[in-house]
Amino acid sequence: MDRWQKLAQRFNYTISVTTAQNKKYEIRPFLGTDAVHGNQHVSGTILFPHNSGLACSHNLMNFYNAGKWTAAGVKKSGFNYAFSPTVAVSHNPQWGRFYETMGQTPEDIYEFGKFYTMGLQGKEDNLTGVLGSVKHFYADGATLYGAD
Repeated sequence: MDRWQKLAQRFNYTISVTTAQNKKYEIRPFLGTDAVHGNQHVSGTILFPHNSGLACSHNLMNFYNAGKWTAAGVKKSGFNYAFSPTVAVSHNPQWGRFYETMGQTPEDIYEFGKFYTMGLQGKEDNLTGVLGSVKHFYADGATLYGAD
């Protein structure tokens, strides 16, 4: 993990900006990493089943906890932004990214994605995690015979 932390430290600086109205702001850059099923880029962090596996449980807290522990791993490695969760709706198991999806029901995917994001970022009144960004969006999984 040392290499990732050292890399993140090189880019983890604050920029001070003063506006024409003499208001001062401190801005930090986003340092993002792909975190589809945990912070898989760092040895020793928790890896979770792909979204298709978590979705089989129909347990929203599994998604919340996966997001929470992913955020802990991402923060520990020095990053503050995770490209996660994947919210594509998949209808065809021949699609190469089928295993990354949360299923084919948009209502379930909405709930699973919401709970994962709450765990990843923290609750609205206590944002303690990392910034999340959904991946692949809803139209991505609508493939015909496995082709986009």
